[in-house]
Amino acid sequence: MSTENFTITIQGDSEGYVIFECPYCDSEFKLQAGEYQNDDEPFEELFCPYCGLAKEKNEFLSSDVIEQVQMIAYNYRVEELNKLFKKM
Repeated sequence: MSTENFTITIQGDSEGYVIFECPYCDSEFKLQAGEYQNDDEPFEELFCPYCGLAKEKNEFLSSDVIEQVQMIAYNYRVEELNKLFKKM
């Protein structure tokens, strides 16, 4: 089985913000999508503005964002299967 890697860009709300959720205290907070995905000044850890604890930035993704990513991955797999079976 091969591994497929692709990049998913997180879209902000109408003001450009994305909701994040602390894995420690479950508090929600917002960041600008551009700050989170800034390739010029990348960062690996994020800290909660409420409890102050830090963890890898992907651990702060909200359940909504995770659900969207899972749907994108699922749709990609379905498309690849359709391409594969279309050739048969």
